[in-house]
Amino acid sequence: MKIENKTIFNWSRTKKINGEIVQPLNYNELKDFINNNSKKKTISIMGGGCSYGDCYLNKDGIIVDMRKLNKIIELNFDQNFVVVQAGVLIEDLLNKILKEGYYLSSIPGANNATIGGCINSNVHGKDSFKEGVFSNNVISLRVINSSGKIFDLDKSDENFFQALGTYGLNYLILEIKLKIKKVDTSLLKVITKKFNNYDEMINLFNDFENNNYDMIGSWVDHFDKNGRGIFKAAKWSKNNQLNNFKKINLKVGFFKRLYINIFYPLIKFFFVNRFTIKLCNKLLFIVSRNNHKNIDYSDFYFPQQKMLPEESKLFRKGKINIQILIPTEKIKENLELIAKTCTKYKLESWWLGVKKHKKDNFLFNFALDGFDITLQWSKKFIEKDNFQNFYDELINIVIENKCLIYLTQDVLLDKKNFYNIYKDQDIFIKNKKKIDPSFIFRNQLFDRLF
Repeated sequence: MKIENKTIFNWSRTKKINGEIVQPLNYNELKDFINNNSKKKTISIMGGGCSYGDCYLNKDGIIVDMRKLNKIIELNFDQNFVVVQAGVLIEDLLNKILKEGYYLSSIPGANNATIGGCINSNVHGKDSFKEGVFSNNVISLRVINSSGKIFDLDKSDENFFQALGTYGLNYLILEIKLKIKKVDTSLLKVITKKFNNYDEMINLFNDFENNNYDMIGSWVDHFDKNGRGIFKAAKWSKNNQLNNFKKINLKVGFFKRLYINIFYPLIKFFFVNRFTIKLCNKLLFIVSRNNHKNIDYSDFYFPQQKMLPEESKLFRKGKINIQILIPTEKIKENLELIAKTCTKYKLESWWLGVKKHKKDNFLFNFALDGFDITLQWSKKFIEKDNFQNFYDELINIVIENKCLIYLTQDVLLDKKNFYNIYKDQDIFIKNKKKIDPSFIFRNQLFDRLF
């Protein structure tokens, strides 16, 4: 298996390394590579490369790219499960199961994320308020350890949960058995409602959750002092319209590629700035209308991939995300406090998404009874003199109010604040010493936070 030297970026182009990468075609190649690692170089794992953070980057070691291990091994619709290799894309699996009337819960908004990546990052989705995080789908795993041994793990094994949401730091996941759920159609009934403040938004989340909707989320105009925005709730249609299944295909065509590579850089240079984003947010709210319509699943769930350039090309110098999960008890107060802090430093989020979560129990678990928000800016803003003061105030809000930071999207957290936010570190390190005693599996997230 050939080791290549490449420049490797994270998804949002805020971090890059010049490193070594391998792409195994089968399990034996990966096993031989690990067994022949005589220099004990560290190994990190990369799926679809969809992380905003540094959880697959590995400057001084080797990155294992899993995307060629992408077979769908078994589709069992009688017993509601599938078996797939770790490199299978979300899009490819959904295209196989949706047309048969099945769905996979708690998926991210990136169609090109891999199943292995979704487990390693323990992703969440628009249905996480009722389904929790992605690892709840996992029935069993086939993994390889840092000694090159391949074996299976399920819930009867004490190490099963050490493989979930731990960023490939204990095991490299090879295969996954996942539970799937029955749906009647690939169509969603979607309700769109405008709201004028945070109180109205919170009430909408609660109302539609209580009315058994399957997916809920909202967008907030962060430049508006009251927190106005647009709320969407969706539930699967009951019209048995599987014959109208529309294949998910978000690949970039010629004209969009032309727009991304030629026209969008000019638009980005002249118009993507705080003033125009603020204006666009205002116009978006004004032109939006309350409505109720049937929408194909992919149009609802992956709108950004269809309408905007890829993540790495949205902003000059890349895109910074800070995703914060706020407990329900203090949701309005903290939304207002964070907004006030952002306004103070002129760092309002250019696009503020909001989702609702429920509590789960996994290591480094971005899941509690609460709401998450994602602050987003061009990377150039973190280079301003006032950013560190802003960030210190923001992290103090997070720590004092028992909020969480999503590690998959993070590039800014330091060890001290990490230990103030999460409490799993000692348990994780104790088990890692047993599972991977030489600490062969590691990445830049591990080096930064542990």
